[in-house]
Amino acid sequence: MTSELALPESAYGAGVIERASADAAYRKTLDLIRAAEPEKPVFCVSPSAAHTHIENIQKCFPARLLFAVKACPLEHVIVLAHEAGISRFDVASPEEIALVRRLVPGSKLFYNNPIRAPGEIETALFDHGVRRFAVDDRAGLQALDRAVGNRLKRKKIEIAVRLRTLEKNAGGHDFTRKFGADDKDAISILKETKALGFEGSLTFHPGSQCADAGAYSALLEISREIADKSRVRISAVNVGGGFPAPYAGLAYGRSLEMFSKVQTAFGNIFDGEKIKLRAEPGRAFAAPIVSIVTQVKHIRPDGSIFLNDGIFGAFAEFEYIEMRLPVRFWRKEGEIIGPSRSVEVYGPTCDPSDAFPYQVDVPLDLKVGDWLEFGLIGGYGPATVTRFNGYGSYEIATVEETINNAIFASKNTPA
Repeated sequence: MTSELALPESAYGAGVIERASADAAYRKTLDLIRAAEPEKPVFCVSPSAAHTHIENIQKCFPARLLFAVKACPLEHVIVLAHEAGISRFDVASPEEIALVRRLVPGSKLFYNNPIRAPGEIETALFDHGVRRFAVDDRAGLQALDRAVGNRLKRKKIEIAVRLRTLEKNAGGHDFTRKFGADDKDAISILKETKALGFEGSLTFHPGSQCADAGAYSALLEISREIADKSRVRISAVNVGGGFPAPYAGLAYGRSLEMFSKVQTAFGNIFDGEKIKLRAEPGRAFAAPIVSIVTQVKHIRPDGSIFLNDGIFGAFAEFEYIEMRLPVRFWRKEGEIIGPSRSVEVYGPTCDPSDAFPYQVDVPLDLKVGDWLEFGLIGGYGPATVTRFNGYGSYEIATVEETINNAIFASKNTPA
């Protein structure tokens, strides 16, 4: 690849080379391919897609949006989110806190990972001024209480009690085990939060790729019951993430409707004039903002292809989430269009598990050295890469028009 994309390595992310800048900026994916002939995978971040997508979400969900940084910790995306009007970020570690503080100094940070070492709490409170936390057991609340001591005004610190999810969401990760207090404990913790002088709120997460608005409604009902039984005047309810990205089988408009349905459910259960509604989408927020350009390394006689990225890189979520990504095929002359066949697709490592879970329709004349551009990779694609076998080195480019831009033309997009 040409040196114009040789950007400095970020302090955050396993081997991902990136910087929030316009040093490597292109109008279209083909312009990138012609100019740079990339031999490493390239994450293509689209400012126009970011602005359009965030605007569409805010039309459906005119409440307080937080961007869950863990889903896509690329500097480009964080900066674009802020430019598009997002001033709140869900952070899960001191590294994420420092990253956002550096890029968006005046933003509001929500440290909603309830598991924190004492040193991490100290860093958040006193080095970075974080004043919003989540807990899901008394030990977590007590750790915050000890750290704050008499050094800060407690009424200015908000503590959200995280509720346990009722059922495993069939579409994604299981949130029923690792996190969340049951109803009885949540009431007790919320009462103690108030007794200690902190501002109390509630939060939950229904599960990744949750396409059932009823899951949110059920947890909102439980939140109302817990608030009533505790007799604590909560300041906010955070419905967490879980909002689905528009992978195959789910139109973009239908994914946006989830935000509208949750907004409506909240209004039917809580007084929005007294209690704030928040959400912290990660995957649904970031997926349509980023695509990835990969290159064909090898083609077997049976047509199966090997790419320069795979399951140990940007496609790790294939192991956990049912997803099919849109794809286009390129060579320097232009997009490759024509008769196709379904073939197996493999990543570059020597591990047999480094394989796509589904066959991909590729052009019959696909050649070694051609490029595949996959869309909707912004949700966890840039966050889960490893250095297995020495791979995991990426480039970042700003590309205005990527494969993702086409999804916004969906006729199913809510008005």
